[in-house]
Amino acid sequence: ATAGRCARARIRAQSPAPLLTAIAAARHETPSMAAMATARFDALQVPPKDPILGVKEEFLNDAATAKINLSVGAYRTDDGTPWVLPPVAEARKRLIQGGLEHEYLPSTGLKSYCDRVDLLLRGTSCDASATVQGLSGTGGLRLCFEFLRRHHAPTVYVPAVTWSNHWNVLRDAGCDARKYTYLDGIKLDWPKLIKDLEHADEGAVILLHLCAHNPSGVDPSSEQWRELCELCKRKRFLPVFDSAYLGFASGDVDRDAAPFRLFCESGLQPWACVSFSKNFGLYSERAGAVVASC
Repeated sequence: ATAGRCARARIRAQSPAPLLTAIAAARHETPSMAAMATARFDALQVPPKDPILGVKEEFLNDAATAKINLSVGAYRTDDGTPWVLPPVAEARKRLIQGGLEHEYLPSTGLKSYCDRVDLLLRGTSCDASATVQGLSGTGGLRLCFEFLRRHHAPTVYVPAVTWSNHWNVLRDAGCDARKYTYLDGIKLDWPKLIKDLEHADEGAVILLHLCAHNPSGVDPSSEQWRELCELCKRKRFLPVFDSAYLGFASGDVDRDAAPFRLFCESGLQPWACVSFSKNFGLYSERAGAVVASC
């Protein structure tokens, strides 16, 4: 968790932007040292602030006392501080009291954690699955798409309306990200979505929101998921589900995980990038994983 907290800004976008900002700030604040340094970083341009975290920064710097931060989705107390869920607090206590070891983990992560992530998503144990620990959902997405770009296909079809950081992750992973229609105003544009994917390259990767589509909250119906599943089989797509809100859409983990399980039962071998930042309130711990069906 400590390493995750130190890396969270870098991992968030999986790009040099946070490092550029930090270097520029350090050089500005220490002009004497900067003068002694070479000019190798003089051409660096400070990147624009993250559209979400930048609002949070402005909120913190605002002198107003009557204010509420709605920029970042997080459990909050009445005082505006992060609220720790009672089960999370209990788990943390058990870890500490149980003599937590600070040993190096395998490159795939903590096996007991990976096994339980896989079980939570699938609802049953599966031998034909490979799950590795990731630095939350964003780190999992980067790991997933860089692997697929190297070993499967560089083309990824992404909902035209999606979490803005998807484009950053895909760009930095070297993927060819292409849009497919998702919304018509505030409603799902199902005919155009299907039409776009019918014309997509066979065997391509398709990015899907498992539930509680970000940012709209508009999800396909059960019947539409089944239609999309059949289309993916016919086009030989590799579906990758972004699971950032498991349990949030319906309040039922099994119901929210149903599209992934449907695709598994249909023999599609879907992948998933899982984050527990939202549903467990583990914002700084960077708890996530990549689940690959083999």
